[in-house]
Amino acid sequence: MTHNCFVNYRFSANLIHSSKRYGLMAQSRFIFMAQQPMDTKIGSNAIDMAYEISKRHEVLYVNIPMDRITKLRNKEEDRDFLKRRKEVANGSRKPLEKIRENLWQLTPGITLESINTLPDGSLFDKLNMWNNRKLSAVILGAVQELGWDSYYLLNDSDMFRGYYMKELLNPSGFIYYSRDNLREVDYFKKHGTRIEPLLMAKADACVTNSAYLRDECAKFNANSYDIGQGCDLSAFDPSISHERPSVFPDTQAPIIGYVGALIELRLDIPLLEELAKRAQHLHFVFTGPQDAAFEKSKLHGMENVTFTGPCKPTDAPQFVSHFDVCINPQRIHPMTIGNYPRKIDEYLALGKPTVATLTRAMEMFSDHVYLAEDADGYLAAFEKALNDNSAELQEDRRKFALTHSWENSIEKMYEAMRSVGLSI
Repeated sequence: MTHNCFVNYRFSANLIHSSKRYGLMAQSRFIFMAQQPMDTKIGSNAIDMAYEISKRHEVLYVNIPMDRITKLRNKEEDRDFLKRRKEVANGSRKPLEKIRENLWQLTPGITLESINTLPDGSLFDKLNMWNNRKLSAVILGAVQELGWDSYYLLNDSDMFRGYYMKELLNPSGFIYYSRDNLREVDYFKKHGTRIEPLLMAKADACVTNSAYLRDECAKFNANSYDIGQGCDLSAFDPSISHERPSVFPDTQAPIIGYVGALIELRLDIPLLEELAKRAQHLHFVFTGPQDAAFEKSKLHGMENVTFTGPCKPTDAPQFVSHFDVCINPQRIHPMTIGNYPRKIDEYLALGKPTVATLTRAMEMFSDHVYLAEDADGYLAAFEKALNDNSAELQEDRRKFALTHSWENSIEKMYEAMRSVGLSI
């Protein structure tokens, strides 16, 4: 990475500008509800957002409570999740814990009723109100312990547990955040098709991480804003040298690579099978856990395809750095079409030529990513990506990816809040 007087001066100027901008902000407080608890083992937009907001404002992050079915099943994969909540319930752990300056997590020790299998309608609504009241009492207890007299409510798609929270918590303002079209997911579809639009309509503002989802929210709330996607790209630094992973194939062929969960819902398996069949001169490397559909796919019988298995998130830059071309072969359907592909920023931050399926969310990447609609388009893009790569293109890709910071995304959220009259 280049370091010179100009770059250092520009960084200092930006830092001064940022300090002045933030200096105008009075400290606010946020209650943050989300689908992912703070103790999740996977990455989460909500957690990243909470950390960024807490740099300037106080944040109370509400962990998901136990529900009746999960508690009774007591499955091995839920043990860690249940352990913390049972400790709170029996008094051996405090529900309110400070994580860092300005940031607390609240782990409720209550058990909510499992109601998703009920028919949609009045019975579901009554029991959902019961759950909301039970959870809101715990949240208000934490608010009282913190000594807060006012706060904003930020809800990251927690549409059922958070449906009545505007009325029960009486926040100074309510912001709803959408980053997936969850109404197309089986678990949420039955009740979410009705509930989420109503919840969006309650919000003072809806914010999203893509233009597609903004337009979806705008059908129910005119105050809908695309605040972009934040990414922590500090580990994806092309100046850091990585050894070739030992699980990589012993080949001189260009490597076309993908890192991430290999799930039929999100990735186009027939497309990948056709690409591997037609491009025998290329080697395809897939790094990540596979679902049953991928395990049964024809890809496993192809000599120019390697599945390396999962890698630790901290090892992802090592794998990506040894790809010649990165791909995001997204399967297009209502659940995925509006998704912001965070992995694209990770690929670009390392300067890698990248080929992806054309979607509404990918249009913003069109100057830096080769977009394709079918196998012919992908094959042509592979050749172009391999032949036209240059140091200048690599630097342009990285610069573009680095604009997608959490600081920029959260600042856009603050701007959205101001535009609807919320003081921050």
